Amino acid sequence: LAYGFIAPLGIELVGNKLFIVETGLWSRPPNSPPKLYEITLPVEIPTEVSDFKNSPDAFKLYQNYPNPFNPTTKIKYAISTSPSFPLLSKERDVMVRLKVYDILGNEVATLVNEEKQAGSYEVEFNASKLPSGVYFYRLEAGDLIQTKKLILLK
Repeated sequence: LAYGFIAPLGIELVGNKLFIVETGLWSRPPNSPPKLYEITLPVEIPTEVSDFKNSPDAFKLYQNYPNPFNPTTKIKYAISTSPSFPLLSKERDVMVRLKVYDILGNEVATLVNEEKQAGSYEVEFNASKLPSGVYFYRLEAGDLIQTKKLILLK
């Protein structure tokens, strides 16, 4: 995996991203900090089977259930400790925001806005005060963002 790297300190595969930390002993000045390389692979390579409830390997936003819904639905998501830099910050929490937007892009609800530890979570969205229509929910964790569509039918 580390072909072409002179002195890799660590290698980690997360989804289709390969993270390599290298000292570069022969190509960098003495006492320079290690360098992090992020390589995006063309396909996701499975590395292990993990329990959904315990420790997710990656960042994932699931489709809400039920969908369409009236007036409540559940949204599940999973985060790693730091989706952006998994090798460098294993111990830190990640700032997570989960918001709902209408079809025009106006924010209609904030479901999560706090730092979270790695794990899987589920929140309930109550849309009893909103009109029927198409809405979008957006998960931000670190530098990663995913958006999905939900439909409210009254």
